[in-house]
Amino acid sequence: MKIVIAIFLSLFFVFPTIALADSPNSSDSGWLDHFRKSTVLLSYETTKNGNIANSICTGFLVSTDGRTAYLVSAKHCFDKISKSKPFMDIRFSENDITLNSTFQIAVRDSNGRVFWKAISTGEDLAAMPVNLHLPFPVDAIGIQDFANANDIYEGESIVIYGFPDFTVSDQHDHPLLRSGIIAWTELNQPENHQFLVDAAIFPGNSGSPVFKLPTGLCRNGNLLVGDRAPFLGVAIQTYNAPSVDGGSYHVNGLGSIGAVEPASQVERLLHELGAKFTITVPKSLGC
Repeated sequence: MKIVIAIFLSLFFVFPTIALADSPNSSDSGWLDHFRKSTVLLSYETTKNGNIANSICTGFLVSTDGRTAYLVSAKHCFDKISKSKPFMDIRFSENDITLNSTFQIAVRDSNGRVFWKAISTGEDLAAMPVNLHLPFPVDAIGIQDFANANDIYEGESIVIYGFPDFTVSDQHDHPLLRSGIIAWTELNQPENHQFLVDAAIFPGNSGSPVFKLPTGLCRNGNLLVGDRAPFLGVAIQTYNAPSVDGGSYHVNGLGSIGAVEPASQVERLLHELGAKFTITVPKSLGC
């Protein structure tokens, strides 16, 4: 049985009563567990050929102050969900399989006004503030987890948490973890531009968070061991390919290559939602 979340939503204000778990710096569970529990499954009913079917996306929670939380995913996910139903199902990754971790959350009101906001610059990215009354604390990516200017470079080892639709069932109660490297970035300010990874973004993976592995290659090609594991960005299915006239055009699906919107765009989106914060993150080893 699904439990309906008692929830208050606003595009300008969040009631700060969410129970958030410890950060990976203060928890024995480590950063992998923390980021896994920050990743959620979003599902909604659709009609295909006259039959009702469930469609899914991946999302994740971000906290700007340790009390409030925002649900982040791909814009096309929020858009499809809102056109289908006023509610969506959200499933949390829980260790206790006897505890129901699937709830319902409102995405629009009866007049069609949505509770989420798309980023103003047009990328496939959206978020909504949430106030969750749950029987367990939830994990969320913190501002201190965001990548800095030195954290995005070609050859960097990455991991992606998400829910490809071929893995989703009642038995798969937590996201799939896959790995790869950053395959391509803009040469100038890569932390502010979409980048590519050599990991396929399957249906259901849209909205998956991408993280840096603390081991792998440095920017200069030397071996890196024991660095931070920052949040790098959001996996989507649309690549903004450069065109000959200096603009860009959308490419849907890149085979075994995935497109990622950088963490700086999530920062921009949260500010557009009214969140007040300044990101000051530790420097990487810089090797």
